[in-house]
Amino acid sequence: MRIWDGKELEGIPEEPEIVVEPLERISDGVILHFSHDHRLKLEISGAYHVEKFCQACSLPIYEGSYYSCMDQCDFILHEACANAPCKKQHAIHAHSLTLRVDNIGFWSDLGYFYCRACGRPSTGFAYEDPKDHNGFQLDLRCASVSEPFQYQGHEHPLFLALMPEEEELEICQICQEEGEKDNGQRKLLTCIECKYIICFKCATLPYKARYKYDNHFLIFRKKEEGNDHHGWCEICESKIVFSRKGGFYSCDDYCSTTVHVDCLLGKYPYMDVVILHNKTMSRPLCHGTEHRCQDKVVFKKENMTFCSLRCIQRYNVILSRFPNLSVSRSTTYLRR
Repeated sequence: MRIWDGKELEGIPEEPEIVVEPLERISDGVILHFSHDHRLKLEISGAYHVEKFCQACSLPIYEGSYYSCMDQCDFILHEACANAPCKKQHAIHAHSLTLRVDNIGFWSDLGYFYCRACGRPSTGFAYEDPKDHNGFQLDLRCASVSEPFQYQGHEHPLFLALMPEEEELEICQICQEEGEKDNGQRKLLTCIECKYIICFKCATLPYKARYKYDNHFLIFRKKEEGNDHHGWCEICESKIVFSRKGGFYSCDDYCSTTVHVDCLLGKYPYMDVVILHNKTMSRPLCHGTEHRCQDKVVFKKENMTFCSLRCIQRYNVILSRFPNLSVSRSTTYLRR
């Protein structure tokens, strides 16, 4: 599907669409992907590995087929992500989008971008419009959304049926946030049968996820599906009932594990390249606040640790004003 950008092209011939394959098949189960220098081998995972993350979408390898580097460099791609086309059309943008794998971030080349459909920061692959000076980019999860969209949490297909002025007034029924915010970085999907509305951010959350202390898949639940059996988050040990906005994950088997979305996936689940997983016994100190980093992930920049993007951004602002400032002195400025 293509949408009109308002420009008349009568008499101007269409440019031929050049199809570029994202990978070269070397042999059965072995490929060379354009994003990586080494060959990748197809593997099938039947167990959840906490340390394995896809470089394209930044999500964990829960189970199923994925490609891993044969040169032992920890480069991994979901099979579906490896087959993502180099160019594609998307219903929320008028022009053809190109897959980019070397993202340059807004803040001093940190390597992350903000998806224009969901507003999430991401370090994975991005579909972008090279002709758009405003930097239109979609992460792989949002770029994979097409109409009709079959959301596992709803019985009817969903569509991009709202006009921009309508999106500003509607609210996502999962996170309760409005659409068309943050310079358009909040698109909504709607059901034309029952008026169910969900934003891209919630619609593209993993419907099934894994928790390292549970042998079963956890299923995403809406806030109204909570009950007395979904009382406490296994990770932060706070009540689910007081934090139902945005839904939660729970196990349908006998173990009854229940966790908050942010506790399971982290506040920035689609960022992997510039972050480390915060799984040590002693939580590291943030160079921006001198507090212990409590989230599932921490951000690393050179020999410094930050607990959030805001801390990194404030640090960059200080450095831009005082370029000769040492690490220890810049940390002092951050704490003021």
